[in-house]
Amino acid sequence: MLIAVTILPSAVVAEQADWSGVWDTQWRGGGAVLQLRQDGDRVAGSYPGFEGVVEGRVDGQQLSGSWVDAAGEGVFTFVMSPDRQSFMGRFGTGEWWTGMRTDTELADTLFGALDQSSPERTLESFLRAGNKSGQGRSDRLGVVIPLLDFSAHDEPLTAYDRIDLARLLFQIVDRLTFRIWELRRHADLGADTEYTVELAQAGSGLSYTLTFRADQRSDDSGEQAWRLVVPLEDQMRESLQELLEIHGGVEPHSREHHELRSPRDALRTFIEQWDNVRMGNSGLFLETMDLSQIPAAVREEEGALLGEYLIEVLYRIGLPLRQEIPDDPNRRAPYTHFVHPVGVVELHAFEQSLAVQQRDHGQRPPAVHVAGGHAAGRRQCAQ
Repeated sequence: MLIAVTILPSAVVAEQADWSGVWDTQWRGGGAVLQLRQDGDRVAGSYPGFEGVVEGRVDGQQLSGSWVDAAGEGVFTFVMSPDRQSFMGRFGTGEWWTGMRTDTELADTLFGALDQSSPERTLESFLRAGNKSGQGRSDRLGVVIPLLDFSAHDEPLTAYDRIDLARLLFQIVDRLTFRIWELRRHADLGADTEYTVELAQAGSGLSYTLTFRADQRSDDSGEQAWRLVVPLEDQMRESLQELLEIHGGVEPHSREHHELRSPRDALRTFIEQWDNVRMGNSGLFLETMDLSQIPAAVREEEGALLGEYLIEVLYRIGLPLRQEIPDDPNRRAPYTHFVHPVGVVELHAFEQSLAVQQRDHGQRPPAVHVAGGHAAGRRQCAQ
């Protein structure tokens, strides 16, 4: 006797994917933040960092179409993942192009309104975009090109030229240590249309002058729009090389702050690594702290709890721009980040590391210290 098996045609039709939203995409040697809008089976979008546009058609989980930007044009095919949070794809050349949906903060940073109401607001917008531009991700700076004044450059500039110059200027400003509020506020500028400020590098005695210019907005509001002046490339490269001397004359690579050589490295790594802790990868996060006073048997668990407590404190007082924290690899004096009647957040240098620490007044320093300098067996919280 045989068992009869009948296969019936499936009555289930694959649901069409929804591509609307903001996607953080990457390709070999670069990437772009892509905003897509879907209407039926048609999708259109842009990646403003490179003055790029895309359009295509959806078929089930697949999106196929064309792209055009300042570098050229071509075709692509994307296939969305089952959870609809990422896609895998290829250019027409066969090279890969992948992406994943972004968080709200990234979307706001890249597509929110740029604040040009004063030099300090213009610089803050520029820094927030630059701080998100890691290795190969200079497209994040492309979004803030409207904040910059390229009038010093006589030759016509492509979108890619402007991004390269913006990145070079950011590398210079990133070597400096200052507070945004040190810049004069809009109300203090009166009728001035140009403003200069000299900002210092921690530990070297060097400084760099930024210039801002104001002009009338194009929206007929009558308000001024302040832009950061971009100097000539040769001048910027010379200044950057001088500022890099304290770092051995070499531009730090994108993960060099993980070596915890300065107060900035410590606090930056501590904050960045918190997301990894929530995903179960706490190794580097714990390395930023001096946990030597905690028994080895419970060090990992207790360290994560103490780190979470300190993260909550930092979020309550407001996360700083990293340029506000000293970037001097030779600093050994403690750096005080925040003082409160019941405690202090400090960064201290250790034999091989700098660390961030929260200390209660009247008590011995707690075991948790977020490292920020060179690495060693002991790490403390704050320099």
